[in-house]
Amino acid sequence: MIEKKKVRKGLQILFSIFVISSFLVILFSLKKESFVYIRKIKLFYLFLSFLSGVLYAIFASLTFVSASLSFNKRIPFWFAFEILLSGYFLASTTPFGSGGLPYQLFLLSRKNIKPGEGSFALYVFGFLKYLYLFIFLIFSLKYLEIPKNPYVKASIFYILFLLILMIVIVLILLFIPSNYLKKFSSKFKGRFLKVISFLIDEIIRFKKIIPLFFKNLKSIILSLIFAFLSFLFLLLIIPFLYFGLSLTENFFKIFALSSLIYFLVLFSPSPGAIGVAEGVSALILSKYVPVYLLPFLIFIWRFFSFYLLAFTGGFFILWRISKWKF
Repeated sequence: MIEKKKVRKGLQILFSIFVISSFLVILFSLKKESFVYIRKIKLFYLFLSFLSGVLYAIFASLTFVSASLSFNKRIPFWFAFEILLSGYFLASTTPFGSGGLPYQLFLLSRKNIKPGEGSFALYVFGFLKYLYLFIFLIFSLKYLEIPKNPYVKASIFYILFLLILMIVIVLILLFIPSNYLKKFSSKFKGRFLKVISFLIDEIIRFKKIIPLFFKNLKSIILSLIFAFLSFLFLLLIIPFLYFGLSLTENFFKIFALSSLIYFLVLFSPSPGAIGVAEGVSALILSKYVPVYLLPFLIFIWRFFSFYLLAFTGGFFILWRISKWKF
């Protein structure tokens, strides 16, 4: 069980990182030229950036809800919203983001949603996330000047391999007999038998949902639509901020750069991609954003797309603990 003290400590760490980031932005980016542009900030585009971050979270939550329709245990929207943002917080405060999935599955179990069922909804969201970011990047390549970059190519092949692997796992589960999986668990004894039997039972549960999902057109179509809208709005945050700062560049060019940034930080080893996201975005956007505005743009982008969601997720967890609704 997650302790309130640890959650508060995580919030303090996250807030400290946010404050330090704010200080560094002020220290390195605010110059005379900065104030000229800041006075020209178009609040409408700034609002659109903020709204895009909110809509990302809303449509991502609706993707969870849509995936749950396949196993007839519809996840309530606000509960899905809590699950998503709680995962954001734990992904930013635990090593390699390892705390997110166990907590999310535990929370789902309180709604009588078994780990195998919850894992399937999260699996659908994860697969669509990689798929759409891959598609957005492929369509963006014609607007990029670095498609021949070996790191970009390696990243493309890596995510393509991951997508194929996820499909293969589903196909294997579809065709492997449930009896074979149960026989496998019988080979273990003692403490391991209980653990392995539990895991096998949930894998079988996961396996049984797969054909139900593909037969449920409503679940498939809504999951595809909501996931598409979710990641589209996520990628729109940077372009809206760019135009909000009165900078001029082709919209599709900035959208393509945004796709590349998200793609390259997708597998960051640091919790919440803290540090990596800032570094990669600074490197990619440096040719298109003046030095005295670049840290400011990155700071606002990260606040709308990450810190705001993570802070909200942390407060969700504190509220959940205080209500003892585990």
